[in-house]
Amino acid sequence: MFSAPPLAEPNSQSGGGALPNPAPFPNAAGGVSNPAANPAGAAFTAPSAFPETALQSSPTIATWGEFVNAQIIARVGNETILAADVIGPVNKILEPHKDKMSADEYQENQQKLMKDFLKQILENKILYADAVSKIPKENMTKMESAVADQFEKSYVKKLMELNKSGSRAELEKKLADSGSSLEKQQRMFFERSIAVQWERQNVKSVDDIPLAELLAYYKNHSDDYEIKGQALWEEIMVSFEKIPDKPTAYRTMADWGNMVFQGQPFGAVAEKHSHGPTSFKQGRWDWTTAGSQKSKILEAALFAMPVGQLSAIIEDESGFHIVRVLERKEAGRVPFEKAQAAIRESLLTAAQDRVRNEYLVKVSERIPVWTIFDGQLDPKAITLKGSGATGRKKR
Repeated sequence: MFSAPPLAEPNSQSGGGALPNPAPFPNAAGGVSNPAANPAGAAFTAPSAFPETALQSSPTIATWGEFVNAQIIARVGNETILAADVIGPVNKILEPHKDKMSADEYQENQQKLMKDFLKQILENKILYADAVSKIPKENMTKMESAVADQFEKSYVKKLMELNKSGSRAELEKKLADSGSSLEKQQRMFFERSIAVQWERQNVKSVDDIPLAELLAYYKNHSDDYEIKGQALWEEIMVSFEKIPDKPTAYRTMADWGNMVFQGQPFGAVAEKHSHGPTSFKQGRWDWTTAGSQKSKILEAALFAMPVGQLSAIIEDESGFHIVRVLERKEAGRVPFEKAQAAIRESLLTAAQDRVRNEYLVKVSERIPVWTIFDGQLDPKAITLKGSGATGRKKR
């Protein structure tokens, strides 16, 4: 199944370099929520780029299942979301793979991606609606003007590149063909800009994880830090399929082994005579992890015999073998000191996601949200945990 790319925060790859820290939003009284971080008169700063996945349009496909571009598929407060808002990026992702899928597979992937994108759009709309309800109208007007200027200066060009358009007029036509427009794209850009900065200002940042939690995670996921032994080895083999008579097969194996014992290079003998699957590589195998070999007899030898020493003739169900272990990595465990940084990063991400989701749930309790998927398919895919955010608001 395909997964929708995340609507990542706007980056600083366009529009004149890195952005300064986002300016805090004005509060209801017209001041700022964090005066120390915002000198008097600091202007609202629009992001220098917008998530590409939310802007791409499809040049060919205009429908999804029974949906058409103009159909309303969700509402957040007074805001509506049309099928066209998600069909474009979904089809952009699927188009290169269309010939490799059946019609049912295509529609299944299309449906999943549509819900993935809708979930992200819903979260943006919820954040935006919360911001609009708390920011004075005159301040919102000023911010909209600043973002519109940023959109015209840097993002129209980006849109032209994304849609392979040689002119503004051509871009307008391509957007119209997919049920969109420059005006709609500018609106999406503005709402995303507000949502990103509103989230930064209202969602508490998780800066660290206590050592006790890191240790507990390491202990509770001990299997994840087990290191299985590995062996790098080479083989000469006589296959019972090639020489079914065992005495003859054994004598043949002994003759080839003696060639190596008497000084001929192992790889040369393997390449010329061996029936093994790696004979074309002079009998050399890549790193083999303990537990991965079909032949348990052969594997036992690989992880028990001395490194660099020729084995005796080994018999298993497929034939006779002579092997030599070139290198071996012993089994063990990643120590906590080495695993600590990755554990911290993982737990920080999970904790930040929880804080963000709690905030979205709280906001969504006072903003009615509905989607066309309510009660259909798998609503969990677009539902904020612990809330009715994508269902009809509880009375």
